[in-house]
Amino acid sequence: MRCWLSTTIMVICMSLGGGQWVTAQSTPPDAKFVLQVDLNAFRQTELGKRLLEVTTKMAQEEIGDNSQDVMAKVTEAIGFDPLEEVHSLTVIGSSYERPEKSLRAILQLGKTTGNLEGLLLALPGYDFQEMDGITVHAVNEGDQRAFITFDTAENGDKRVLAATSAQAIQEMLKHAANGETAVASPAADSFVNMRVLKFPDEVYHLEQSANVAKLLKAVSATIGEQDGNYVIKISLVASDEKRAEQIQQLVVGAKALISLLQDEIGDDEEAKLAISILQGASVKTEGKEVTIIASIPEKMIINFLREEADLPL
Repeated sequence: MRCWLSTTIMVICMSLGGGQWVTAQSTPPDAKFVLQVDLNAFRQTELGKRLLEVTTKMAQEEIGDNSQDVMAKVTEAIGFDPLEEVHSLTVIGSSYERPEKSLRAILQLGKTTGNLEGLLLALPGYDFQEMDGITVHAVNEGDQRAFITFDTAENGDKRVLAATSAQAIQEMLKHAANGETAVASPAADSFVNMRVLKFPDEVYHLEQSANVAKLLKAVSATIGEQDGNYVIKISLVASDEKRAEQIQQLVVGAKALISLLQDEIGDDEEAKLAISILQGASVKTEGKEVTIIASIPEKMIINFLREEADLPL
């Protein structure tokens, strides 16, 4: 049963998509970063299609069934079609050192949670408790305890809330009850959005990085697809326009210096890819915001994953 559930979860993760995104006002006060994923758009890309095929094959091997109706069996098991009903995933972290100890996750569904609540009974260490009229489930995930509950929005959409403590679940439900889980559409052509709300402590331990961090008020990044290329957009918001200009000068200078490293990296494919991306990036400043945009050909990513990650793409 655990193998089957693992396979089901793996397929669900590849089917995430649809576009309900949590805004900053819904994040807990101690949040340090927020990662949001909309894989509906990602699955329309060539890489997304290939990864879904690979995932399906892995699912077939996991359950020992080489038939073509694996997705039908997954749908029957969980009670809904994950390609239709799973809309988005938001992960909120409150620790860089031990992220797994402080994660909160929101899985946005459609109008049903299917059999998910029942399937929790098959997971190790299952238990539950009633908290303010809400059932909070608990299961073991390795050496970590995970807490899960199900929530329904006013429009009838379902959400699965997960956290590493029952208290965190209560806080998430409180945000929902207070109407603080407002959502916003992601940027056009974007399927990944990450926001850094607080920098890791290590940033301030090094003088060079601390100098930059002190100038910044906000950092965010998006990944999207356009004309067969993956577009990475990094936004750096400075404290004022003068500081923004200073940051732009640093980025432009760093781009030039990176070219000097080409002769030193040898056969390091990851380093070669990183340098190629950085050299082709554009940098512009508008007011307090410095924007760095890098474009990566989709074929380059596919080849890299095929060779370095040994994925049969």
